[in-house]
Amino acid sequence: KIVARRVERGLLVSDAIYVNGITLDRARYVLNSDQRAFGVRVRWRGSSTANPLEYETISLYLQTGSTLDRPLSDMRTETASGEWDTLCDGTFSTVLRTISVAPKSGGWADLVVREVTVDEAHEQGKSGCTRVRSERSIKHYKLIHNGTGYVVPEELSQD
Repeated sequence: KIVARRVERGLLVSDAIYVNGITLDRARYVLNSDQRAFGVRVRWRGSSTANPLEYETISLYLQTGSTLDRPLSDMRTETASGEWDTLCDGTFSTVLRTISVAPKSGGWADLVVREVTVDEAHEQGKSGCTRVRSERSIKHYKLIHNGTGYVVPEELSQD
């Protein structure tokens, strides 16, 4: 028996990047005192060898009557990208984001996003292909419910 539904036409359409997988995230996203959301993760992949790109987005859904609301839309949780000569020389970046729920006493919980970025450069040398630079940075974001949903800052939806 179908208890709730939501139709989102054109959601998985893209040009040169294709859907590589869809999974349900069954973590306990308790967003307010009486509702728990579930996540849908979509993996995307580019088709360029010289400019590799792969990323994952998450959207959170919760049931309201016979419909599904989407309080969080298409936040990137992982991104791996780069530009290289297909042999060795190039730069690569990996971004990993985790979401935790910061419960409140009444109202909607805040979502805390922890982001770890690793940027690397590789060069061909006398001893072969070597990593010549690796930098790691950490950032934190707080997403606050605005009455209709969580606003995803641009830097969390695109890289």
